[in-house]
Amino acid sequence: MKNPEALVKQLRVCHKKFKQVQLRLGYIHDCISDSVQVEQTMELTENTIEAMDAILTQMEKKD
Repeated sequence: MKNPEALVKQLRVCHKKFKQVQLRLGYIHDCISDSVQVEQTMELTENTIEAMDAILTQMEKKD
């Protein structure tokens, strides 16, 4: 990797933004509880956050 520290920093920013999206989706889901699209998007967001967690953990172990 050219600059792993910069990549980790960018990934942390993305991770934080996805967490914010997840919170907003939760509020939307509370208002529209029968929306399959919101539920699917929440699941995808959760999977993305978990993947980012795994990548960050792996990159931090290399330090």
